[in-house]
Amino acid sequence: MKKSIYIALLLIGCLSNIGAFSQIRYTDVIPDDTTDSWATYGFHFLKSHDSVGYGDSGSFNLWWHPVPEVVLNAIDVNCMALSDAGGFPYALNSGQPIQPTSSTWIHPAYAILNNNATTGNWIGKTDKYLGLKFKHKGKWYYGWARLDVAANASNFIIKDYACNTVAGQGINAGQILPSGIMVSHQKLFRYFLSKKNLRLDLKHSPNANYHIRIVNLFGQVFIDTHTSLSTIQLNLEHIFAGLYILSVDDGQQNSTVKLMLP
Repeated sequence: MKKSIYIALLLIGCLSNIGAFSQIRYTDVIPDDTTDSWATYGFHFLKSHDSVGYGDSGSFNLWWHPVPEVVLNAIDVNCMALSDAGGFPYALNSGQPIQPTSSTWIHPAYAILNNNATTGNWIGKTDKYLGLKFKHKGKWYYGWARLDVAANASNFIIKDYACNTVAGQGINAGQILPSGIMVSHQKLFRYFLSKKNLRLDLKHSPNANYHIRIVNLFGQVFIDTHTSLSTIQLNLEHIFAGLYILSVDDGQQNSTVKLMLP
């Protein structure tokens, strides 16, 4: 099962200062899909389906087989991945740009992510991103997919993916820009911000008691609550627009992120 969302975003041109509307299509794979047997997970950015199984033309396919090995494959030559000079797809960090000028783009006919813990850029990587692009009706579109790949290549987990549905416009790895929905992945939590509705997906930990706080830059507290749930929804309508600090503490560690409210 997956959940797809279209988000309208206002992008401001850095050089021309001219605004342009774009849309981001974000898909959350629910639950995160783990593949650890001879199987393929296929996904298509612009279609309303994905599948545990080989995708059709225009789809990207993550493939595990018992070398052990995890590879990225695409039937369509117009599906490409950001890769190093050796043809191995990069494991991008959150926020890294995926742009028309990014280098190097390859067609992943059989692009190794992790071969037997010896080859590839994805050995033991967690919450990293594939940089992807695909051609639709003669125009290029840019996106990302977030996944984990086990150090010994015993499995991979696909978590979510997104693309910019305006041709020729890039996207940052793991991000849906702040004027619509901001998605951020932290050590203890992942958050989704849509206008002033905040959802926190908290790292599963037995008997955890999470302390959640939102404060402004002067230390004034706006949210101060505790939960043992794995997901919590917060309505922030009572908080003025501006920059805030969101922190989550489980008693052993703390994760903090800047939060820009519209």
